Amino acid sequence: MDPRESLERARTAQFEGRHDDALQAHLWFHENALALDPALYGVRLSFALSDWAQLAQIYEPALNALLQTRDMKRDALLHGTEIRALFHDVASINQYLRLERETYELFRHLDATAPTFAADCAPLALDVMIEAGDFDLAVKYLPAPEEMLLNASDSLNEDVKRFREQPNRRAPVLEALTSIYLDGVRNCLEMLKGTKHHNLLEAAREMAVALVEDRTIRARVRSAIYGAPEKGSY
Repeated sequence: MDPRESLERARTAQFEGRHDDALQAHLWFHENALALDPALYGVRLSFALSDWAQLAQIYEPALNALLQTRDMKRDALLHGTEIRALFHDVASINQYLRLERETYELFRHLDATAPTFAADCAPLALDVMIEAGDFDLAVKYLPAPEEMLLNASDSLNEDVKRFREQPNRRAPVLEALTSIYLDGVRNCLEMLKGTKHHNLLEAAREMAVALVEDRTIRARVRSAIYGAPEKGSY
């Protein structure tokens, strides 16, 4: 079965009220999509999980299945399995179920029992560490704020350049890339606040803007950070 067809089948069944058919398609996609098409890694943990979580709101067996899937992966991690993708699955499911605190508690367990593996998973847990106010734990595993901004801007600039070279480009893609970058910037600023480095905040804001090569996106980033009027379009 083609995994994209399975995902579309899940959406169609969900729209038509065939909830169990939708659930079975979601389960199949989640367990088999990557083996057939590794390029679906992002889709599997974003659009597909979002659809499954929406189904879970109206169909209890879908919620139970999603929690059971999460628990199986979490328990494997708690019992010593060190696979980053498993942690990513758990973190993503918790995000869509609004159970981020459980991701934080899981990461704290890994910090205590498997610090080398925890370091590998730390970027996936940054949001929950910041939300929990545990900046000491974040600083322990994550790069300095300056390095965070450099890494985030390098990724943004490369992705935007590739996008601009595509013949059939769509503005929502740039919106998503900009949003991802801004999330990283906000995390960086929150870490500076949380670690009492308030004197570095303005320099970090200026750096976050200056590192963006695309002029239009730079204006969007400046607007988001400083509240200045936006100019131009994607």
